[in-house]
Amino acid sequence: MGTVGASFSQTESVVDKNHLVEVYVPVCHFFDHTRTNWWLVDHIRFGYVYRNGKLVHKGERYVIPATLGLQYSRALESGGEVRLSAMGYFRNYGEVPNEKRGTVFWLRRMYEVLSLGYVRPLMRNRQLALKVLGELNYRGGDEVLIEFFPLAYEGLGEGFLLRDVGASIGVRVEKTCLSDFVISGEAKYTRFIYRYSDATESFLYVDGGYDGPPIDVFTLQFGLGYRF
Repeated sequence: MGTVGASFSQTESVVDKNHLVEVYVPVCHFFDHTRTNWWLVDHIRFGYVYRNGKLVHKGERYVIPATLGLQYSRALESGGEVRLSAMGYFRNYGEVPNEKRGTVFWLRRMYEVLSLGYVRPLMRNRQLALKVLGELNYRGGDEVLIEFFPLAYEGLGEGFLLRDVGASIGVRVEKTCLSDFVISGEAKYTRFIYRYSDATESFLYVDGGYDGPPIDVFTLQFGLGYRF
């Protein structure tokens, strides 16, 4: 009877730990010629000055972007998981414009993403798990672009609202450490099916070919979580 009681207690403790809270850092690639912070830092250039007949920036620095996410997952009896996540993304671009009049470049991109997803394990053991995932996403925020006129040291900017709806698919790897802590990595592709802003009537579309906020996004996500 003592053996049976011990076995039941161990099983019960595993079943009860079906909640996971996780903090993660995403790296996003937008397929629109903006730089990707693969090393989790931003290279910012600021100010303009002419040197040796060329337009260059006055200075530069490396900063950690204010980009972070929070995620909650709940295990289901079927073996899958449902999850909710919220991410804030801020990227300040410091692109060097050419000396050609009317060069269009990104100034900044700032938005939040709310996601509802389902995760299903492909294989797993006590320490490692490989999973597939699908999500529905809402993106809200804005991005700002500038048409730069270097001879006048001026720029004409325009902002575009992000109120977009999309869907994601991806894969996830989990490593359990110290019994209850989880280190995770995800790779996912998102396509925004509905975009609120249409830039085809903007001067940025006419001069620079900008046709609106990014439709396709590839994301690498690194997280640390606690299971309870």
